[in-house]
Amino acid sequence: MFFSSLLVSLVLSVQTAVAVEWPDISEPIDQAGAESDDSVLIISLEDYELLSPVRNASSVAEAWRNYFERTQGVPASQITWLSDAQATRGQITSHLKRAAKKVNRQGRLWVVYIGHGITMYDDGAAAILPYEASDEPKELYEQAIDMTNIAELLGKSDSKTIVLLDASFTGLDRQGHLLLDTLPEQPGQIPLITRRTTVISATKPSEYAQQLENNHPGLAYVFLGALRGWADADEDGQVTLLEATKYADLAMSKQSPSISGRLKRQDVSKALEVGPTLVRERTIQPVDPMSLVPENMIQDDVSLDQLLSELEQQREYEVLIQAEIDNQVSVIRESAASNWRKVRAFASQRVDDPARVAVYAFLREYQDIVIEVQGREFEVDIPEVQLARQLLTRLATPT
Repeated sequence: MFFSSLLVSLVLSVQTAVAVEWPDISEPIDQAGAESDDSVLIISLEDYELLSPVRNASSVAEAWRNYFERTQGVPASQITWLSDAQATRGQITSHLKRAAKKVNRQGRLWVVYIGHGITMYDDGAAAILPYEASDEPKELYEQAIDMTNIAELLGKSDSKTIVLLDASFTGLDRQGHLLLDTLPEQPGQIPLITRRTTVISATKPSEYAQQLENNHPGLAYVFLGALRGWADADEDGQVTLLEATKYADLAMSKQSPSISGRLKRQDVSKALEVGPTLVRERTIQPVDPMSLVPENMIQDDVSLDQLLSELEQQREYEVLIQAEIDNQVSVIRESAASNWRKVRAFASQRVDDPARVAVYAFLREYQDIVIEVQGREFEVDIPEVQLARQLLTRLATPT
C-alpha cells in the first residue's frame, strides 16, 4: 500500500559505532583451586589451505585454551585445540565425537569454532569449513561439516553442549568478499544444531563475521572478555551466556550475535575482571529532504486528502497491533502473578526438594515467553521471574 512505502522512506539514516580500546586477553586470570568437569574442543583456522585467512584466530584460540585451563580449572587432558592444518574434516569430526563421549554428569562440552562458514545449497543448513576446503564449489560443499552432521556427532551430550561459532554462513570472508568467485549466492543461515544444544552465533543471516579494530576475530575475542567479567551487567559476580551474548551484541555494532538453547541463563563463569567502557557513538547522515518523499506523492494525481487518509489507516493499524500485544501480555502477566503467589507460599513452608521443584517449574513456564502478533515475535518480560531466580538461589544455599 501507499502508506507503507511512505513510512519506509521516512526512516532516518542512523549509523552506530562503538569506540573502545580493547584490552589484552592473552594473559589468563589464574584462579587458585578452580576445578571443572567440563570438556573443551577449540577449532581455529587462521590459515586455510586455499581460502582467505582469519587474522589472529590462533592467538584468540590460545587465549580461550588458557582461559579454560587456568581460569576455569579444566584439566589439560580435557582440552583439545585443532589449529590450521590440524583442523581437517576428519580431525574435526573425530574429535567432536570423542569429546562428546567424555562429557560426564557434572560437566559440559564447549566447542569454540573460529573460521569460515557457508549455507548448504541442498537443505539450507549452516556449515563450517575445514582446513582443506576447496576452491571449487562442488568439492567445498562436500567437505563442509553441516549442523546436522555435528548434531549426530554430539549424540546424547547435546543437552550439555555449548557451541560458539565465530563465522558467518553467507559464503563471505571477513572483508565481505565471496570466499570463491564461482560460489553461488549464499542466503545465510542461523546455525541450529538441536533445541537442546546451546548455540552462540556471530551474525544474523544477512551479516558476515568481521574483525575488531584490533584485527582480532570479533565474537571470539569479545565473548571471551565477557566471560572474564566484562559482561556482569547485574553485578552479581557471575556471568551467564545470555549476559555475554548481550555484551557482544552491544560491543559489535556491525554484527548481531544471538544465542539459543537451554543453558543460556546458566552462570558459567565468575566475573573476575572489569571490562572496557563501551561508548556508542550515534551519527546521523545528512539527507536531502526531498529524497525522503515517495515519487508517487509528488505526482499530480496524489492529493493531500488521499495522503492523510492513508496515514490515518497506518496509524489505526499500529494502534490495533499494540492493543493486541497489550492484551496478550496482560493475560500472561496476570497468570504469572497468580501462579507466583501460589508457588511462593508453597516454597516458603519448607526448604526441600518440592520447594525447589515448584520454583524451577515456575521459571521453566515463564522465563522465556514469546508471543506472536501479525507474524512477528515479541519477548514478554515477567517481573516475577527475577524474584523466582532469587528464591531458587536461597533455597539452594545451605543454612
